[in-house]
Amino acid sequence: MEIYVIKGHKVICDEMSMGYVYHQEIAKKYLELGKIYTVKKTIVESSSTAVILQEIPDIEFNSTYFEDVEEQPEEDSKTHPDYPKYH
Repeated sequence: MEIYVIKGHKVICDEMSMGYVYHQEIAKKYLELGKIYTVKKTIVESSSTAVILQEIPDIEFNSTYFEDVEEQPEEDSKTHPDYPKYH
């Protein structure tokens, strides 16, 4: 998924076997494969990105578990608060 997505972006859960074991356990507890979710925000770090969903706002998920439903325009990505740190 595009890591610099803005609030309201739609993603689909298509994977739950990447990342550390605790990432996988959290994903299997809260997510459903094939289900579409709405991004509340992403937290971009130098080696990982956490995704917080509007449907499950108190849990951070590994970004590798999602694919974009639709591509976000690059202009929107540039408005993400973490974008300037890495560009």
